[in-house]
Amino acid sequence: MLSPEELRLLERKRDVDLDAIYGSGTVALSRNMKCLVLLKWRLKEEAFVVRRLRPPEALLELPCTTSGRSTEVSGGVDFPSLVRLVGDVLAT
Repeated sequence: MLSPEELRLLERKRDVDLDAIYGSGTVALSRNMKCLVLLKWRLKEEAFVVRRLRPPEALLELPCTTSGRSTEVSGGVDFPSLVRLVGDVLAT
């Protein structure tokens, strides 16, 4: 059995162009984005770090960001803290 660290090394993340795969108009967004969270977690980090980003900073990190609040999460992987953070942001 592989350890969590070994499994993460095998993991590959990909963006999927749904229109290219399923045809134009397959996905229709009907709401405005309230918050974008950029995950920059590292396996060997311990601390959960949150940094609020202004739109210009977010654009540098992710060119598709155009509006809304942006937050960068880095440091160690901490799903409970991430859930609380997103809940707090969406509640405001």
